[in-house]
Amino acid sequence: MGEMMPILQLAVGGFAFCVLAIWLKELLQVGVTLLLAPRFGMKVRQIVAFRHVWNRQDGGWTHSVGQKFHWVMQHYTSFDLDQEVADREKKERQLSLIRALIGILAGVLLVVLCLPSEVRISRGEGGLLDAFWYGLAVGMVVHNLSSLCIHFYVFHVKTKNLMGYTQQVLKRLRSGLPFSEIGALPLEQLPYPNASDMEKMLYYSIYLTVLLDAGNIDAMRKPIHEMTAYYRNQDYLITNTLQYYWLVFYYSRYELNPSAATYFLNQVRSTIESDHDANAKRVLAYYAFGVEQDFPKARRFLNEAYAVLDKYSTGAERELERRLLNELDAFLKGKNA
Repeated sequence: MGEMMPILQLAVGGFAFCVLAIWLKELLQVGVTLLLAPRFGMKVRQIVAFRHVWNRQDGGWTHSVGQKFHWVMQHYTSFDLDQEVADREKKERQLSLIRALIGILAGVLLVVLCLPSEVRISRGEGGLLDAFWYGLAVGMVVHNLSSLCIHFYVFHVKTKNLMGYTQQVLKRLRSGLPFSEIGALPLEQLPYPNASDMEKMLYYSIYLTVLLDAGNIDAMRKPIHEMTAYYRNQDYLITNTLQYYWLVFYYSRYELNPSAATYFLNQVRSTIESDHDANAKRVLAYYAFGVEQDFPKARRFLNEAYAVLDKYSTGAERELERRLLNELDAFLKGKNA
């Protein structure tokens, strides 16, 4: 039994470090964001934990149980368009930094509280409970330090690359400029030859909107096919939701591919079925129309999209959404649906 103790300690400590500390860090981040986001002109729109999904709707929360299991708690934060906030990107950076620093402070506090266990472990005298607290405390510090590093990488390093250019394009769009004036150029014309796949996918989610608004459907094929190849080999994360919506919509509307549309819909199903925004309803409506050929179902989703359209985004994005809904409305009327 004495020989087994170090192995059990390693297993318990490792589980606390690799799993429980991450869960605790994510739970703390969600709590901090829920508390502080309104002060920075933002709000938490969605929380995913295991199979449970919570969505913010009209000031309240709805709960659903999805089919896919998520090991890591995730939350999605967006700007609160009902608030007038100057320099939203600056506020976003500030919130991210404060959240990371609070996480580190919480980890340091846990290390201090668990100091007796850490001393016993260092002397080889600790038991399983000591190993648990040691792994949890060190894990909290390490994982929150990682979050701080990610913060500086995203907001201070990547801003000079394609990700920074993408943020500039988003800022122009949110300022009320039409799609034709936000400067979303083809990727080949941008000076970022070493952009990562992740950066490209994020940029494409905006660039595709510009192409669609201009009616340049043929040019959408290349970025869509790149996104298809990339996301077929990735686990779904809610931060990539918009890209999945694009794939389902495109393969249901412009390049009819029931297999691809269904695959990506199944990946994002737990999110999209609990998402009451107009764009989510529009994606489901086009899928019902193009893939399922269920016209009454498509009409139902279309009506639900119209009902919340005036709450969706602002300016050019909302008007594009209205145009897409009107197009589907015309298709359905042609089917007497």
